[in-house]
Amino acid sequence: MIRLLTRISYGFAALGILATAGCAEPANSSQSDASSVDAVETTPVISDYGQRRDEVIALLEDVGAAGNTLSGQQVNEYEVFIPCDSFDFIEEMTGQTPAVLGLELMFAMEYEGYRELMLAHAERQAARGGLVTFTWHARNPIKVCPRGEYYECSQYAMSDEELARVLTPGTREHELWLKDLDATAEILKEYAGQGITLLFRPFHEMNGGWFWWGQKQQYADLWAMTYDRITNHHGITNMIWVWGADKGAEGAEQYYPADGTVDFAGTDFYAAGTDDAQFMTGYGNVQPLNENGFIAITEVGVMPNYEIFQQIKPLWFLQWGGSFMNPDWDYAGNCDRCSPKGHVEEVYSWPEVLNVEEMPKTDRMRAAMDPAAAEEAPRECPLSLL
Repeated sequence: MIRLLTRISYGFAALGILATAGCAEPANSSQSDASSVDAVETTPVISDYGQRRDEVIALLEDVGAAGNTLSGQQVNEYEVFIPCDSFDFIEEMTGQTPAVLGLELMFAMEYEGYRELMLAHAERQAARGGLVTFTWHARNPIKVCPRGEYYECSQYAMSDEELARVLTPGTREHELWLKDLDATAEILKEYAGQGITLLFRPFHEMNGGWFWWGQKQQYADLWAMTYDRITNHHGITNMIWVWGADKGAEGAEQYYPADGTVDFAGTDFYAAGTDDAQFMTGYGNVQPLNENGFIAITEVGVMPNYEIFQQIKPLWFLQWGGSFMNPDWDYAGNCDRCSPKGHVEEVYSWPEVLNVEEMPKTDRMRAAMDPAAAEEAPRECPLSLL
């Protein structure tokens, strides 16, 4: 993800709320050292969530087989507290509701208010019959991380030797990582409890070097350990695991888990224009990796033009929020990775793009749909920002 300050984030107290919420104990503090991994209470997951997962996978494969694409919109962490977020803006801009809602998991472990609002967003989307995807900027578990700075902490460097200790049972580094995993699993269980099947995308952009998991030879081991802890230890079987590379995905194949735990693969496109060669390069590098042959646009600043879009045929796209949707919202006024004015609206008019009302539904999704949520009018966003 490319992080930009946008006009949307100004004038609200979201960042202030996070910054003044208090100071957490650092991950390697003496208090943390005194506690054990076994101290984390776990809640059992009991239901047929695995069957629901399979139904959503089949739904997505049907979308791909028909040559269609689900529209998607990210709501970034600071926006969860904002009365009018990027999801509302996209509804105002296009007159349509995206089929996929994107949310950020990183703050939910520390902030109960954020956790509750995030769940409310997801429940509303599920009640419409839509899907929910999670991005997770996991903090570096062995470094001191000020509370509220998880994005920055996800970029704290980790050496190969440190990662090896994180992956080695019995080490203090391993215990610290399991504590974060277990705390995150408790959050994910809340969604399982509501019958929400998540498109879960951990450790993204791994072929880049800016996150602590990036460009690591043991990346696949980190993925496998995380999958095992969440799926087998905690019994969370409602999630669809999404692997997402960066841009053209050059060299990303060496980090692709070969153990069959990846359900769908994609890449994050931050191109310099609608006809950038990055799109076809990324498609060529990612599409062969997963046996289903589909590719998702797991993040995007500017969508490709229609000709390229028809060649890629992504299962879904996740438009990043803020100024990426409209360059007029960029304070610096030089956002060369943002969608040209009017392009987002054009994308939503393409016949292959399905919004939440047009996407196919499983029987379970239909049964869970709330007519009131489906008919709920979008909140009006200030016209000055459109």
